[in-house]
Amino acid sequence: MINYQLSIINYLHVFPYSEREGTEAASMAPSVPVETRRRRAKELEEIGAANCEAFARSFIGKAVEVCIERDGNGYSEEYVHCILDGAAQRRSLVMAKVTDYFPQTASLSATIRA
Repeated sequence: MINYQLSIINYLHVFPYSEREGTEAASMAPSVPVETRRRRAKELEEIGAANCEAFARSFIGKAVEVCIERDGNGYSEEYVHCILDGAAQRRSLVMAKVTDYFPQTASLSATIRA
């Protein structure tokens, strides 16, 4: 398998293919064993998660612009989810300083700048 860990891709949507009737995959030979497909998908998911975390962590200590969605949550210009410390109006843009990263939710923690 190609080493995608060296890539700058920070989000992967991974799924193993299946041979559905009427698709090219149904007529391709030889067929990749299902267990191999699942293992490869899992490997790519792990690489994608590590790349996503490294990308998000690169913002710690930096200021980012966040579009507020609701309840102190929003997304940075780079489309990284942010949980904000401080009040901001929904649908507004705020500058915030990133203080941490939460891998459980793939979210940055940030404090709104005055």
